[in-house]
Amino acid sequence: FTLAVDSISLGTGSSIIAQGNLIFNKSNFEDSTSVQFVGTNSQLVPAASYFNLTVGLSTKTTTGNLIIRNSLNLASNLDLGQNNLTLGISATQNGTLTQNGGWIIGSLSRWCATNTTNLFFPLSNGNSSKAATIEFPSGISSPGVISFKFLPGKTTGTGLPLFDFTSTFVLINKL
Repeated sequence: FTLAVDSISLGTGSSIIAQGNLIFNKSNFEDSTSVQFVGTNSQLVPAASYFNLTVGLSTKTTTGNLIIRNSLNLASNLDLGQNNLTLGISATQNGTLTQNGGWIIGSLSRWCATNTTNLFFPLSNGNSSKAATIEFPSGISSPGVISFKFLPGKTTGTGLPLFDFTSTFVLINKL
């Protein structure tokens, strides 16, 4: 089924569990809210700023850019198409990612704080999957955003963007 509304607003501590499509034009998901897209069929995940987001049971497709302010639970693939997913909203609110079998198909941007020692990027192009972890043994000196996108094939070049020269590679780009 599909639930289509003009606006949706969840108050602090509220949650929605969607097993069909949830379509809206405007949204307000306050802190400590949770939205779960857990239908067994493919589902659309509307462009929005979510506090906690869970995707599971089948591949989900976004309708626009996503911001996850607190936590992302990947229990299935999340296909961003040409859209971007940003996890966190600042160096002090950098968000958490839990991978439970799912992958991000597309571009993932993650906020990192000065005390960040590693960042995990579970990426896929829909056919192949690669997990990348960036390690900062002493933490980083300047907080900011790091973006990754899985690109199939081999490449050549030096400098940024930085490439892992294997049969498939991950794009690392400074914003």
